[in-house]
Amino acid sequence: MYQYSEYSQLAKNILEGMTLDLEGDTFADPDNTNTYFKNGLVTVVNVEVETDDCVRIDFAETDSVGFPIEHKLTVVESGE
Repeated sequence: MYQYSEYSQLAKNILEGMTLDLEGDTFADPDNTNTYFKNGLVTVVNVEVETDDCVRIDFAETDSVGFPIEHKLTVVESGE
């Protein structure tokens, strides 16, 4: 049986390979209507600081999203 743990990480500290839960996120899912985010997690494939205030995060499963560098994201880790 898999167990999941979650923790917050600033957008500027997100790394390739991390798994995120973006359901209801202020920037990725502001209306909490994205059905993919409601039912799934996303894997980070690339992170690029675009400006002093913005980081673009690319995901394997969906479109890229720009976040303020100090925005907190939910990182999910799985284990058995």
